[in-house]
Amino acid sequence: MNKSIIIWIFVFLISIQFVQSLGISPGRTTINFEPNLEKEVEFKVYNNEHKDIKVAFRIEGEFDNIITLPSNVIEFKSTDDFKLLKYKIKLPNEIKKPGAHNLNIMAVEVPNTASDGIITIMATVAVITQLQIVVPTPGRYLEASIRIAETADTGPITFIIPIQNLGTQPITTVEGTIDIIGINNESVGKIKTESVGLESGESFQLQSIWDTSNIKPGRYLAKLEVTYDTSIANAELVFNYGNVLIDVLDVYVKEFKLGEIAKFHILVENKYSEEIKGVYATMDFFDQTGGLIISSKSAGEDIPSGVTEELETYWDTSDVKEGTYDSTLKVYYLDKINQKQLRIVVGLNSIKVGFVGATAQAISVKSALNNNTLLLIIIIILLVANIIWVVHFKKREKKD
Repeated sequence: MNKSIIIWIFVFLISIQFVQSLGISPGRTTINFEPNLEKEVEFKVYNNEHKDIKVAFRIEGEFDNIITLPSNVIEFKSTDDFKLLKYKIKLPNEIKKPGAHNLNIMAVEVPNTASDGIITIMATVAVITQLQIVVPTPGRYLEASIRIAETADTGPITFIIPIQNLGTQPITTVEGTIDIIGINNESVGKIKTESVGLESGESFQLQSIWDTSNIKPGRYLAKLEVTYDTSIANAELVFNYGNVLIDVLDVYVKEFKLGEIAKFHILVENKYSEEIKGVYATMDFFDQTGGLIISSKSAGEDIPSGVTEELETYWDTSDVKEGTYDSTLKVYYLDKINQKQLRIVVGLNSIKVGFVGATAQAISVKSALNNNTLLLIIIIILLVANIIWVVHFKKREKKD
């Protein structure tokens, strides 16, 4: 590797974070090999930040001598949105190695003080357009890859399988099978693609949809096997499905007397396909004015996939009175937080906990109804007693 190449690699590495200021299209141009083919390829370089800059070009890859650039350096004015350029291709009489051969045309922003043909390591931005030359393989030869179309966190997954016949002969039948492998190396699904035929040099994208209705969120391996005529092509893809999830099932206190330490049992379930380490919870308790009374934290637990675990927090109620309190529960796992709002009703011999919503409202309302009922009974008793006293007093007046 010569000094020039080392400098260009360094330029590329230090410029990755700045790629937004330059743009280039297309990302790739693919041509099938023909002996002694001569051709021009158009491409655009974009001045995204609309500034006065110089852009230098560099060719890297196999057969870099087959490409001729219009210039080593071009200039942009701040008013230039883009420049439409062309490079010339002249293929050799023969390329012995079959398959895809890639060449990169790198565009690099350089200081305005740089002279034509002189590139320094002070470059700030680099972008690439690729030329791919496909040399057919004698007979039938197919290349396949696999990727996932953009999808929501839940719901079916669409697999995209790009295939290309790199052989010199047509392929009658191409069909793919995808085996989905779980974390324990078990097969959790198997799906097939449609069947197509391909001419020599022809490309196509197979598709297949995986129903994930009974699948847990987690990391999976898709193993692709593409059968074409009497041969097989393989590809693999590791992917994540859905959100990592620790679900809060219940929060409760078993035995309790006001003035003692209350133990809160937080029931959580790991719905991810792998064990999650270091899961813990915090509870903040608030008084009726919204003031923080105390914060409590549980110990951390490692929870295997599909397992329900109990986390514990504590509240010293020695200075707490009967009544309704609010609490914020947070369950921490990986880089996520599952937060719940709780309504806590403290009695002399019990603590009732409900999630804010129907359950919590029911607890709160029930408690309120009990207090109102007691007050209503007292009022009725006093009213009846008053009526009796008035009637009794009037009867005495009549007698007198």
